[in-house]
Amino acid sequence: MDKVGKRYLGSLTSLRFFAAFAVVLFHSWNTYFADAFSGTPAWALNFIFSGFTAVSFFYFLSGFILAFNYGEAHSFNIDLTRFWRARVARVYPVFLLSLIIGAPFAFNNISHGETLFERGRDFLLSGGMNLTLLQAWAPRFASGWNPPGWSLSCEAFFYLLFPWIGLVVWRVPKRALLVSLAAVWGIGMAAVWICVKNSPGLPFIYGGHLPVQAELLLETASAEFIKSLPIFHLCEFISGVILGRVFLLQKTETETENRIFPTLVSFSFVALIGVLCASDQIPYFLLHDGLLLPLFAMIIYGLARSPGIWDKILSQPVLLLLGESSYALYILHAPIKAWFVLIDKHVVLSRWVSLPVQGLLYFTLTLTLSIVAYKKIEVPWRKRIQAFTWNRRTFIQVSPDTRVAAKN
Repeated sequence: MDKVGKRYLGSLTSLRFFAAFAVVLFHSWNTYFADAFSGTPAWALNFIFSGFTAVSFFYFLSGFILAFNYGEAHSFNIDLTRFWRARVARVYPVFLLSLIIGAPFAFNNISHGETLFERGRDFLLSGGMNLTLLQAWAPRFASGWNPPGWSLSCEAFFYLLFPWIGLVVWRVPKRALLVSLAAVWGIGMAAVWICVKNSPGLPFIYGGHLPVQAELLLETASAEFIKSLPIFHLCEFISGVILGRVFLLQKTETETENRIFPTLVSFSFVALIGVLCASDQIPYFLLHDGLLLPLFAMIIYGLARSPGIWDKILSQPVLLLLGESSYALYILHAPIKAWFVLIDKHVVLSRWVSLPVQGLLYFTLTLTLSIVAYKKIEVPWRKRIQAFTWNRRTFIQVSPDTRVAAKN
């Protein structure tokens, strides 16, 4: 996680691994574990199949960290060229690797035309949109090449807007920040609710372990539109930016706060687990598009605000490494799984090992390759891209004395 001259929030880095693993388990349960553990209680299945909520956590955390890294308590000054170059360096090399790994499967996953020309056209269109990180704006292409990749398309949109989001957030008076945070979250939820209610043929679906009929409905165009369109997730990111500024404005922790915040984090973790275990009672699209932000906010703010027992646990070197590798784990796990399933189809691994053991092998392989990708691809290429120089530099700035955008 970036530091930019400030203290390293290691506990938040480690949390990213657990969020990424939740997504991997969500995408793998039916393939490797559902049959062997058919007696799994409903509340546990609800928890497992709510793994998609980790994506909202990523958006919120991304906004918080960018605000923490690029802002000060009373000023916001960002070099646009350096910022966007750093974002490309952070996400694109490993994402490009995921497209290469998944390319052999993309033709069948994406192409829905009847003729070879139509299928080839869809393949090329999808490839172009993925390479330019625009796939989430076209629901039919959002998940075909690499299912988790649609969320990176959303992140690219957020990165594009972040300098101007910061410009607005840093103009909000301190006393109005928490009200603004609640308002932005409420607007996001209201937008999702209105779209679901006004989408013909899309019944109100609850979360948790969904029946087959509901899963099919979630693959319709209107459902994909609400799930993946970046505009529906923008409030999650903006909320994180606002909380990041709230954090920057706070003074040094007191002894009382050192006791309060670890308790707040513990309470929030328990509440989050409880909500996810009961997710079959919660509207799916609200759950998918940011309903849990208040709990995420308490966890992130509590961990960042006061180092305590949770910080000690989550700052262990192994967890920090897993956290740093979590982006690679998240973006590579689906194409790696596609290859794993293909190998099983031709080699028939089930002759020698059971499906749950295959699942454990898949987890081990994916985690190992993610760490390798982080160390050998993400870090080296990030340094190379950030070392690239560009003469034109454009700044956006907000400070007590300067309340306008400044360019030079």
